[in-house]
Amino acid sequence: MKFSLGLLLLVVTFSLVSIPAASAVVLWDEATQGDFSGDFAAPTDLGTLSPGSNTVTAQSTAGPTEDLTIPAAPDYPGIDVDLWNLTIAPGEYLNQIVLTSYANSNPYGHTGGSGGTPGGGSFFAFQAGSEITVTIPDGSDLLGGTLIGVIPGAQAADDILDDLGGGMFSVAPFNVPTFNGPLGAGTYTFWYQEGPMDTEYTLDYQVSTVPEPASMTGLGLLALATIMFLRVRAPKGS
Repeated sequence: MKFSLGLLLLVVTFSLVSIPAASAVVLWDEATQGDFSGDFAAPTDLGTLSPGSNTVTAQSTAGPTEDLTIPAAPDYPGIDVDLWNLTIAPGEYLNQIVLTSYANSNPYGHTGGSGGTPGGGSFFAFQAGSEITVTIPDGSDLLGGTLIGVIPGAQAADDILDDLGGGMFSVAPFNVPTFNGPLGAGTYTFWYQEGPMDTEYTLDYQVSTVPEPASMTGLGLLALATIMFLRVRAPKGS
């Protein structure tokens, strides 16, 4: 029985180019859509993520007042907390959260008291469900938490999803859990907060279906390799 390599190549090529292109969606941009909610019980609802790229761009400020009543933990009464929730659809996975851009500044000259030098990174955490129910400092209700923007591995252009689950705040009294791998279907609430610094940041939530696009590419390359192998091994006239 003769085997048409040309037909197989045509079928495989058609299958690869028929894979839907990933979308690029701007979920929220504070410059045009207003400030994120600062209410832990009522975060801004961003809806369901689309396969592909989903970006969030925002700014956070500490305000002009630095209260050093407790030197090790200064208070910033005008601090801007950013809170939002989003949903991952059934059959889809959040594989990366890329910190696309990050910039910080200290326009009011805050000192940070005795608790550290300002500019060490911004707090970023998340919890399952549509709100944040943490009783500070205990973060055991969270799914993960970290500092982003400054520490190597959590800077601009880095994937910070793994940092969220890495256990930076897992010790008492914070008790934030650790986790591994992508996030599956469900609703999650994200919490961004900076202390003494003013910051600007963009996050890219990258979502794929099952199997992931990278896996599909691998299958395509395997199929093409198989074709080349058959072409070498095929008898004349096939």
